[in-house]
Amino acid sequence: MDRWAGKVAIVTGASSGIGLETVKALIQHGMTNDIKPIEGKGKFYALNCDVSKEQDVNQIFEWVKENLGGVHILVKNAGVVILRKIIDTNKDMWDKDVGVNIMGLL
Repeated sequence: MDRWAGKVAIVTGASSGIGLETVKALIQHGMTNDIKPIEGKGKFYALNCDVSKEQDVNQIFEWVKENLGGVHILVKNAGVVILRKIIDTNKDMWDKDVGVNIMGLL
């Protein structure tokens, strides 16, 4: 992982779970990430982005380009789960599910 020291990574879904643990590992090995403060050799930047909104994603990449020079690694980890029967859901729930899990990935 030393070859990535000083490089820039964007990790979506980094506020908890696998995304947060991924960020911790990257920071400890000297990478620059767009997340909340974590101890390590690397630098970090907390940026809010709804991956289901193309405009948010474009703004994040533009900020990274202007301030950090570009992205070396992209970890697309954001995701949501609907834990209900289809009959108990609504269009807003499915819009969010598709927006994050499918459009956010694309």
